[in-house]
Amino acid sequence: MSDFKVKFLPAEVSIEADEGVSLLEVARRAGYVMQSECGGQGTCRRCKVKLVSGDVFLTGEPNISSAEREQNLTLACLARIVEDIIIEVPDESELTFAKDEFKPQWLPGEHPGDELHTFALKVDPLLQCLSITVPKATLQNNSSDFDRLCSTLEREGCKRPFKADISILKGLSSALREDNGFLNVQTVRIGNTTEICSLDTTEERPLYGLALDIGTTTVFGRLIDLSSGEVAAESSEYNRQIPCGGDIIHRIIYAGNEKGLNELNQLVLDTIGSIFGNLISEVDATEDQVVASVVAGNATMEHLFLGMNPKSIREDPYVPTVTEFPLLQAGDVNMPQMPHSAPMFLSPAVASYVGGDITAGLLAAGIHKSDQLTLYIDLGTNGEVVLGNREWLTACACSAGPAFEGSGVRCGMRALPGSIDAVVRDLDSGGLTYNVIGGGTPRGICGSGLIDLLAELHATEIVDARGKLQQEKDGRIRKANRKAEMVLFDKVQTGGAEDIVITDVDLDNLVRTKGAIFAGIMTLLKGVGLQASEIERVVIAGGFGRTLNIENAIRIGMLPDLPRDRFEYIGNGSLRGAGLALLSRKMWGELHQIAKMITYFELSTWPGYMDEYMAALFLPHTDAALFPSVL
Repeated sequence: MSDFKVKFLPAEVSIEADEGVSLLEVARRAGYVMQSECGGQGTCRRCKVKLVSGDVFLTGEPNISSAEREQNLTLACLARIVEDIIIEVPDESELTFAKDEFKPQWLPGEHPGDELHTFALKVDPLLQCLSITVPKATLQNNSSDFDRLCSTLEREGCKRPFKADISILKGLSSALREDNGFLNVQTVRIGNTTEICSLDTTEERPLYGLALDIGTTTVFGRLIDLSSGEVAAESSEYNRQIPCGGDIIHRIIYAGNEKGLNELNQLVLDTIGSIFGNLISEVDATEDQVVASVVAGNATMEHLFLGMNPKSIREDPYVPTVTEFPLLQAGDVNMPQMPHSAPMFLSPAVASYVGGDITAGLLAAGIHKSDQLTLYIDLGTNGEVVLGNREWLTACACSAGPAFEGSGVRCGMRALPGSIDAVVRDLDSGGLTYNVIGGGTPRGICGSGLIDLLAELHATEIVDARGKLQQEKDGRIRKANRKAEMVLFDKVQTGGAEDIVITDVDLDNLVRTKGAIFAGIMTLLKGVGLQASEIERVVIAGGFGRTLNIENAIRIGMLPDLPRDRFEYIGNGSLRGAGLALLSRKMWGELHQIAKMITYFELSTWPGYMDEYMAALFLPHTDAALFPSVL
């Protein structure tokens, strides 16, 4: 029997807990999905809860304000159960899923299926779906059921030899005799063998493939009609692993805990299961109509999806367990709801920090077919950068960190309703205007807003070249805990518990993040003996890029100072590439060619990278000649 009872408000949920158990863990068991980007280490300040009654033992000093202490707030990850307690969970401490605002959206003028037209492709999916009639056996043609099936498939264009597992063979005899030899057969070509994946005698109906992008923050799914190539439905949710760590390093550390790997594996499968349910509900399909999938994600996410320990990814010499994955079946990974035998293809990775999401994105961007020198940047937590053209590709991961997703910033948040996503300076008055997603009062500031804010504060000299607030320049700047912070909105304006501020520590994180990205770009350029001015095309990928102000990103020194018409936004390149590979055997082959083309730069050991990084820790850069348009 457990020692104590913990009651959670406002849900009125009670749960028993043993002495010494983390309140964060108890909250998870009670059904709460708490914000915890640091993986429960007490540094992100996201898992705040209010002690309504009772007390807890703290394993460390919570990094919260005096005002929050007066409200009996503490951090759930540092709190241990020592008696019966009642807890109130604030809305901002809880992570909610399946938000409409995270539904994948098409770019202006775009239409589902455009990728096929862009590459002049016909629908030729990895999984071939055929309706055939197998001749009956006779005394004159008394070959086996399987031989007659193979001969019929060969007449339909499939190539020998054929292979089928025992479950297919067990059902073959009865299936052939159920409807005068009529069968729906699904095959996939593996090397020199055609594998028969499934067969049935049902009436013709739509069959779908699932394209998945497993992101560190968000998981996206598209249901694609395998006959037309059209996107039938799309859905996304936060990756439910987030409470175990906001970035891949914290996830890898968490996987090393007892049962941590199994928990992370189950959490991502739960996320996919929910997305899958949304997708088939939207098109009124049954589970067995989804007959194949292509999955893309960074190397850590692909490892955790497969239940493989990613420990070696963060340990010298930084190698993943595998980069090119065998063909799997949905049942091999306990893929929720999909037919056990449905083939599953994983996008090949390149190295520990350049994964299958990047190779899929490069496929969608068509860089491997272009003569133009192209820079591809995925503005996510890992900050992957690729440089090259049809002849060669180089890549690195800048370990940008989650600052642009709101982590590591006092009032940072993701791009949700209530977040400031754009900041504009009035050129006459110098005043700042803030755009809030969904309107109303702000709750915090997201990545695109942070970039705009940094650019405008530097332009008005409120922030110096090192990214430090200059108190004498603005009356809204104050000292708190001996550090400067600038009040953007006070709590009277917002009705929140704290003022919305930007601090010197926040600005330092932002400068380091932008510096890491630009240093990665410069390292790739110098590694191949080229100048930034020679870049002919810049492709920005990732959800964050949708609201990114390119001009401001250049002004702070995050992106190279190039003519603005060279920049384009591709959206979720990983998801697009997964869809292309699903619909085209040719593109699946090209995806593997891309992975083999890439030369990976391991920045942690690359000569000169730290020099580039240190030079980039100024606004916009220590070398002003690199940014001639920035006044």
